[in-house]
Amino acid sequence: MRNLAWGLGLLALVAACANQPAGGPSTSSNASTTAASGTAFGVPAVPDVVAKINGVDVTRAEFEAVSKAGEIEAIVKLTQGREQALEQLIVERLVKAEAEKRGLSEEALFKAEVDDKIVPPPEDAIRGFYEANKARMPPDSTYESMREQVVAAMTKQDRSKAIRTFLDGLKAAAKVETFLTSFKVDVPARQGAPVKGPATAKVKIIEFSDFQCPYCTKAADTVKQLIEAYPNDVSVEYRHFPLGFHDKAHRAAEASECANEQGKFWEYHDLLFANQQALDEASLSSYAGQVPGLDAAKFATCMGGATAKATVDEDMKTGAAVGMSGTPGFYINGEMLAGALPLEEFKKRIDAILAAK
Repeated sequence: MRNLAWGLGLLALVAACANQPAGGPSTSSNASTTAASGTAFGVPAVPDVVAKINGVDVTRAEFEAVSKAGEIEAIVKLTQGREQALEQLIVERLVKAEAEKRGLSEEALFKAEVDDKIVPPPEDAIRGFYEANKARMPPDSTYESMREQVVAAMTKQDRSKAIRTFLDGLKAAAKVETFLTSFKVDVPARQGAPVKGPATAKVKIIEFSDFQCPYCTKAADTVKQLIEAYPNDVSVEYRHFPLGFHDKAHRAAEASECANEQGKFWEYHDLLFANQQALDEASLSSYAGQVPGLDAAKFATCMGGATAKATVDEDMKTGAAVGMSGTPGFYINGEMLAGALPLEEFKKRIDAILAAK
């Protein structure tokens, strides 16, 4: 099952930042433990039958046995962990059945459906990937020095897509029903928090992020695509959760709030993520000069005061209180989604909410 475990790891795509210990308020770890145990938010009980596959029950005992195994054990009591554990169990059943039907081992099945379908990227695509991501690479790097790493990253992406396509195909061909219920968290409001999207949106996303977290950069791109894909139905509210081991993240968050004070948060937000390797004080000031309409003098006064810091600290306390322990983290109409997950995962959640409404 080595290939299957590798496939499931890519399928989950839980960003490493989401598993790092958060800095800031000491209540962060306590809040995470409370959320996991369910004492604060009332995690729904696991039903006797958690799913049906082609009419055959998947029992609670089977689910709980697999949910306690491996890396998933640490997060199984959270909604996402529970869903991942159930997804793992369902996919293992489907893969095993498909392998038996074809008379193959599971390793041979994955080789035929995943590995054999990966082709080396063409040179122009490699060059294009490098150019698109050059700003995130070491400042002294060249195309030649980074080419091997770029090819590895592109191949990993292609392999991830191939795994997802294969597993989604198995699920589409089977009749799969799931009965786990997600718990929801009421994230306290914060006056003046930056919001992108209409106030009338049916799906309201609250994002906790860190300007120094590389996975948050990826998540920021996903947020842009969501707003473009659902211009009338989705809004995103940004909250700060700078991690303690990111030494420039808190100050960058303060700078974004000084831009927010002048109604220029999102423009400044984009500059910070585009220049994540340069978040020193001088750079933070220079970015203010690059935002059209932002008064640099007012920005400097704000950076010298305490209001922006207090706002960031308030967001951190809120995040810790609702179970946030890393970045990026999202609450979609109150349901937690952790990590820089693929756009499709967000769309699946959003489409389900819109269909229910």
